[in-house]
Amino acid sequence: MVHGAGFTFQAPASWTVAGNAAVDGAVNRVEVLPFRLLRAYDAARRAAAARELDGLASRVAQQLKGTASAGRELQVAGYDARAYTISFDGKVEEITFVLHGTREYELLCRHAAGSALPACAELLASFRPRP
Repeated sequence: MVHGAGFTFQAPASWTVAGNAAVDGAVNRVEVLPFRLLRAYDAARRAAAARELDGLASRVAQQLKGTASAGRELQVAGYDARAYTISFDGKVEEITFVLHGTREYELLCRHAAGSALPACAELLASFRPRP
């Protein structure tokens, strides 16, 4: 179990945990990055939040010299979330933004392209914000 500032998630037992991340080798990584929002997230503004996150995912893909998938809405731990897949340099980053009150959590899972990584699903299924 990885315990961060305001959240927990389960990482594979054989992986090395450092701070908010767990790694396995040079590529495989799961990580949660918490951010404070200027205003509390309001589900009524879901469309505006989606546009903002779409732009952010596009900028991350440009920085990585890769391409981003269209965002998709989902629920993580019962909260609104939006997920993207960014492909770059033979790798894939699956980024899911979870919006909870005045917090945004960026759940990241990186792995080699062409392979599924069970740790990605485990990250989403086990992530829990803490009060």
